[in-house]
Amino acid sequence: MVIFITAVVEIMLSLITSCNGVTLVDYFFKSMHYSVAESSNMVTNFLGTAYLLSIIWGFISDSYITRFTTFLVSGTLQLMV
Repeated sequence: MVIFITAVVEIMLSLITSCNGVTLVDYFFKSMHYSVAESSNMVTNFLGTAYLLSIIWGFISDSYITRFTTFLVSGTLQLMV
């Protein structure tokens, strides 16, 4: 059961991340009046930072708190963004 829940959450996180990227490019282009290149660059920087933060979370998870707690906190934060 735990493996199923983990798989579902990982799939949801991947879908949320890709939807956020598409939505942010559209928002920057239409509402903020940036060019498509600038919008894509800003979203790429944002997503790159989000992926790099996983290294920091991995260190915190292995050193200070349990992996499952880190998984729950990260999933909750990702859903709120």
